[in-house]
Amino acid sequence: MNLRPLVLDDAFKAECQRLRDFAADPKNWYVLGDDMKPPFLPGDKPEYVLQTDFGYRVVLTITHVPTKKPKPFRHLSVSVPGDKAPHPIAVFTFAHHLGFTGATVTDDAVTEPGPWALAQDEDEGCIVVQQDYEIPNVS
Repeated sequence: MNLRPLVLDDAFKAECQRLRDFAADPKNWYVLGDDMKPPFLPGDKPEYVLQTDFGYRVVLTITHVPTKKPKPFRHLSVSVPGDKAPHPIAVFTFAHHLGFTGATVTDDAVTEPGPWALAQDEDEGCIVVQQDYEIPNVS
């Protein structure tokens, strides 16, 4: 069995915060029109990506489809090299550190996900997590 570690050190947390802050800025939101045609692929833009030393590739957006769903949502995809999927606990832990809420957390790791939409995308070799995004009240 091959195990892929996820190191939850200060560098990991800082990189998660960088990505979280970038995605949360409304000028960086991933906005889709009526045709649902993507304006770009976030995974092709380094600012939307977190790559760990152990091979996890994480892409985070705040996605908004104004005509279909008035509320924006967090959209996270996590993949690993090869034809394997990442371990769900690692995916849930990324989600938690990237702002997803409602999970059961023990020692910085998520042991049970929150009220999130989860899917495995076998074509892309990733696990996708979504949750409605509450726009922060800035006053």
